Amino acid sequence: MAPASDIRPLEKFIVPAELDGRHGAYRRPQAQCLLKATNDHQAILAWIQSKHGLTLEQKRALRAGRRHRGLGVELGTDWLQELSHTQRSYRKEAERFLLRAIVQKGKALSSMTHEDCTGYRDFLADPQPRGRWCGARSRERWSPLWRPFAGALAPSAQRQAISILKNLYGFLVDQNYLMGNPWSAVGVPRGRAAKVNAGRSLTRAQWAFVQQQLALMGAFEARTSAQQRLAFALDLLYATGLRLSELVAAKVDDLVWVEYAADAADDQPLQGWLLRVVGKGQKAREVPVPIEVVATLAAYLDARGLDPDPQYIGNRTAHLLGKATDVAQRAPALMGERVIDAFEGVAGTTLYRQLKGFFGECAQVLRHRGDVKGAERFEQASTHWMRHSHASHAIAAGMPIEIAQQNLGHASLATTTVYVTTESKRRMRAVQKFWGK
Repeated sequence: MAPASDIRPLEKFIVPAELDGRHGAYRRPQAQCLLKATNDHQAILAWIQSKHGLTLEQKRALRAGRRHRGLGVELGTDWLQELSHTQRSYRKEAERFLLRAIVQKGKALSSMTHEDCTGYRDFLADPQPRGRWCGARSRERWSPLWRPFAGALAPSAQRQAISILKNLYGFLVDQNYLMGNPWSAVGVPRGRAAKVNAGRSLTRAQWAFVQQQLALMGAFEARTSAQQRLAFALDLLYATGLRLSELVAAKVDDLVWVEYAADAADDQPLQGWLLRVVGKGQKAREVPVPIEVVATLAAYLDARGLDPDPQYIGNRTAHLLGKATDVAQRAPALMGERVIDAFEGVAGTTLYRQLKGFFGECAQVLRHRGDVKGAERFEQASTHWMRHSHASHAIAAGMPIEIAQQNLGHASLATTTVYVTTESKRRMRAVQKFWGK
């Protein structure tokens, strides 16, 4: 997609000189500003860079995954292709608001008023004209068909967008770039729904069905490298509730064997595995991993040509989930002379597509059996459904909610309580039983 002053991604959008914010209505004098940025576009980039980004290792893995593909971005902004999940979310909302300000309102971002922000809040619920602002979610950022919206935002997404834009303007005020925050008095849409949708999870019976479908692939050693990765990834996701980004970033040496002696609270010693994880906001935590899941990892490492012992020093820096090591044998035309490094990690997008494809196959099986509702759920399922499934099933099985909170990396216990469905289920069953009589 060529750079232009029309609907373009942030890295391709050319801000007209008269609207770039150099002379914005609410700009502070440049000599008093704590940013080097001289216009709104540069100020947005400084704000995005201030957020927690990828580690150096994650950036290297991302570059390796791209191989030698051109990024299609201007020199100096290529770092926008190496953003963390948080940075991508912030870029998306700033990008949308900047485009709305310049393309539709004809105003610099630093000239937007409280009334403009209130109007944008309403715009989020119905982006019009749709032909100009909305497009298929699957369009890549380099595509001429890319659009900033897929459609109207749900109330929860509207609240998130407004919260991020308040953060952007708060940053600009703190850095003495702007004299005030027009978003500070803008109310957010109310909604009764919980932020986390615990319904986006598999039932215990559906998880058992997943295991049955995996078993149909044959013995672990006889499966393709991609199938082995799929089986291990599903087990690990279900056992730990990791986020997709956390899973693909995890290394073998992040696994630690620990031994706990008997104490006054528990007279039995305990041994097991902990996985060190860096989650949202670069917050570190340790998540217990069942011994049986690590046994599956040992078989997976062995199949990749690595030592099956996770603690073997030669496995250091190897990713838990690697690229398919048998591609050269299965599709030599695709590989050429390139050899897959068994230590390399799989890209998050690749794993996401693989799990979505597998869930789609599960949906086809259920639809053939006449289970339409079950098929529809598997068609919607994604990697994040495994996180919800872990939380719901673990708490229902008796895991203390504060332990589930620590394992999931939730900042608030209120987020984890969304998964406490046992009492609601008991009440629903009681009413159904009463009505049946």
